[in-house]
Amino acid sequence: MSLAAVAPDARAQLNLGGALDKVKGAVDKAKGTVEAAVQPSSGAPVPSGAVEVFKKVDQNLNKAENVMGDGGASYDNDYRAKEAAARVAEAKEGMKTAQRRYGSKLGAGHPEFVSRLDRISALEPKIAAFQGTVNAATQKKKDARAAAQAEEASQETTRQKKNASAMEARQAKNARLREEAEQGKVGDGKIVFSKSPIAPANPTGLTTKFKAGDHIYGLILPGKSWRDLYRAGNKTELGIMVGMTVGDINDYQYITLKKPQYIDADSLVLEIAPDPSKMTSYNDPGMLFGEGKGNRKIGPISFTYDLSQLVPGKHTAKFYVRNYGDHLAVGELVIEGADFSFYADLHEKVKAAHDASATMPPAGMVNKQLESQMRALLKNAGWTKILRVVIVDKDWWIEDGGASRYLNVAAATRDGSGKCQWCNTQFTQRRLSNGSWGKLELTKTGIMRDISEENVNE
Repeated sequence: MSLAAVAPDARAQLNLGGALDKVKGAVDKAKGTVEAAVQPSSGAPVPSGAVEVFKKVDQNLNKAENVMGDGGASYDNDYRAKEAAARVAEAKEGMKTAQRRYGSKLGAGHPEFVSRLDRISALEPKIAAFQGTVNAATQKKKDARAAAQAEEASQETTRQKKNASAMEARQAKNARLREEAEQGKVGDGKIVFSKSPIAPANPTGLTTKFKAGDHIYGLILPGKSWRDLYRAGNKTELGIMVGMTVGDINDYQYITLKKPQYIDADSLVLEIAPDPSKMTSYNDPGMLFGEGKGNRKIGPISFTYDLSQLVPGKHTAKFYVRNYGDHLAVGELVIEGADFSFYADLHEKVKAAHDASATMPPAGMVNKQLESQMRALLKNAGWTKILRVVIVDKDWWIEDGGASRYLNVAAATRDGSGKCQWCNTQFTQRRLSNGSWGKLELTKTGIMRDISEENVNE
């Protein structure tokens, strides 16, 4: 029978039938190379041309079995299934070639045909089953990915709703603060303004009308000493909350007076949009200006930023000293113009001047053991040359009902280019179940600020 008219099934193609059962036990299933001089135990001798064809068939079948077995374990399963199927397809094409060229000489039941067709018949269902497993795994991954995307979308929706609620809360808070500024209890203090620096002992050149592009200086006059106003007793440090509202902007933060003579004073220079070369209080290490929105320090850095955000027109800016709900000193000015970009440029100049004269905050606590741990944590966080670590707080701050405590710490470093910088950080300890404190953790890192190396230890 001509093998050209065979059916798709490998064994049916060669009309094996009962002949296969008679020779099956004698089939050599070895995967080695078929030598050119193969002489089967029964049937006609194998021509050298057929040997080469069978060799390629064996190579393809060996590769298919290898990639499906341990030899393919390091590959992607989808690749393994496709590669095995491709090799079996090539093996089948090789068998067709052998049948076309040598079928009439060897006969359909020749062991060289039978053994390879058996291997093909055994491999095909295994590959199909393996591909089915791969497809199922792929579908599972797709389903998991779709579920993850759905969850992510849900979380994003939740986040957006939360942000919207937070924005509404901030707007409500700002509205409340503006209302407090209008209706809250107002003390006897006042805040006055000028286009040039104001001498506390002799305030002159005062005005409340400004044009965009004017420098702006302020002076807070509380009506009595800060010590008396705040009933500060023998305190050597005192925090005074100062703020500005203009339009929808409301910026406020503490200015900490760190010298007794400043607490005993009955005024406080408030530089708003000063000429950087004429700044005094903002560069005074005896005053600590707290960071507010965007890590901007209260005073000229935050005030010039806020002014730069104004749209063309006339605006009323209100300044205040707040103690809880009370306003101990208030003042307002009017500023108008078609372009407020002057203050964006001034903002950068003020920052540069402030950084140039900046020093590290004074130490509130000295604890070499803690400082050593902090240095190690900073190094682990990627810091390179750590120049100085300063624990700013005098004692731990307790939060979350005693569940944790933290210290504010200033740290200075030198980067790879040799530039010195410092930033505010925060280190936290969690309370353990046995009541003791856990390991120290670096929990917050502020923005990096330039500092001259000679000022690092000032």
